[in-house]
Amino acid sequence: MPIKPSPSVSRAITRKRATLNEQLACALEGGGCDRRRHALGRHCRQHQRRRERWGHPLGCRVPAVALKRHLRWWREFIGLNPESPQLKRAVAHIARLLRGDLPATALTISWRIPRPPRGIKAHLRRLHEGGLGGAEALAMVGALNRLAYSEHPLDVGALPDDDRLSVAMGRAVVLSRPLPKRRDPRTPSGYAKDKSVEPPGSICLALGRHLRGQLAGLFAWVTLEERKSKDKKTREASAA
Repeated sequence: MPIKPSPSVSRAITRKRATLNEQLACALEGGGCDRRRHALGRHCRQHQRRRERWGHPLGCRVPAVALKRHLRWWREFIGLNPESPQLKRAVAHIARLLRGDLPATALTISWRIPRPPRGIKAHLRRLHEGGLGGAEALAMVGALNRLAYSEHPLDVGALPDDDRLSVAMGRAVVLSRPLPKRRDPRTPSGYAKDKSVEPPGSICLALGRHLRGQLAGLFAWVTLEERKSKDKKTREASAA
C-alpha cells in the first residue's frame, strides 16, 4: 500500500502547488487567464501569439469602419495643405524610408539589439516598387494616430496608445501592397497553393515605432490646427 502523507505534509504540498501555479500563471493584465505561461515568456501561448502579432496580449485588428472617417479626414487635410513645410518634411522622410536611404540603426526596436528586424528591408523595397508614396503612407499612419487620440464616444478605447498603436501603424504600411507568396503543399485537399507570407510582428513594431517617433511633432501640430479650426467655427456660429 502507498504511504499516505501526514496532514501537515499534505498542507505543505498544497501550499507549494498553489504558489507554483501562481508563479507559472499567465501574467495577463487584470487577470482572467488560467492557462500557464508558454516556455520562457510571461503569457500563455495564445496571449503570447497575440502580443507578437498585435503588440499586446489583448491586441486585435483595428476595425476598418472606425478608421474610414479618420482616413478620409487626413487625405482631405493633405490635399488642402500641399505647401505646408511640416507635411512636406514628413512626406519626404517617409519617401526616404521606403527607398531605403535611412541608416539601419533607425529601425531598431531597442538599444539591446542594434540592428533592424530581419526582412524589413525587403518589405520596404516591395512597398517602394509597388508605388507606395509618402503622402499615402502618411494618411494611413495619421488616421491611426487620430483614432487613438479621438474623443469621439465610438472611438474611445478602439486603439490604446501603446505598442498596439505602433504595430497598427507598421501593419497598415506593410500590408498596403500585396504580400509575397510561397508554395504551401500542406493543404487539406492535398493540392499545393500559393499562400501569402504575413510579416512578423517585429517588423511592424520597428516600423511603427520609427514613424511615431519621427511624426510626433507633426501630429501635435495637426491636432492644434484642428482645434483652432473647430474654435473658429464655434465662434462664427455663435456670432451668427
